[in-house]
Amino acid sequence: MNIYMNGRDLIIEGATNEHILGGSFRNFAGNERKDPKTGKIVNSKGKRNFNLRIPNEFLEIFEKEGCNIKQFGGNPEEGEDPIYFVKVNINTETSARPPKVQLVKNNGELLELPTSNFNQVDGMFIDNCDMVMNFYHKYDPASIYLNLAVIKQHMDPISAKYDAAMHSAGLDPNLPDRDDEVPF
Repeated sequence: MNIYMNGRDLIIEGATNEHILGGSFRNFAGNERKDPKTGKIVNSKGKRNFNLRIPNEFLEIFEKEGCNIKQFGGNPEEGEDPIYFVKVNINTETSARPPKVQLVKNNGELLELPTSNFNQVDGMFIDNCDMVMNFYHKYDPASIYLNLAVIKQHMDPISAKYDAAMHSAGLDPNLPDRDDEVPF
């Protein structure tokens, strides 16, 4: 994975499932979530976000911008470093320029997900993701907002086989064939 600044844009290239943390760390759907131990709401309904794991060599970028870098795991006695991560917000409600999430299809075409389908990313295994983000410094600590994510989803061999067959026949496997008649 590579992380760098391009003007005011934070660019992330080559993020994988290892970097875009899954499970309760990924909430593109914006579901309300409660801490299972305390019952306290930790994510309000409608607040979309995910957590991005930061390799140690890129921590300085986020420290310099004043981000809240969290950590878990690691065992200093065993020489294991903790995992560092930051929360990335996905503002689809009040942003003048809502973020875009695009999936890379097997034929290389981009399929833009409508906001109502962002939830598909929550359970997705990600082979590659390139992103553009911005830091927001109105409050301390600084927040990070997603502008664009281009995601290549991992495809199992059987799905890939039929997807390739559909493309070679000139059909889009993501769309139903509207010319078919109902057989009953």
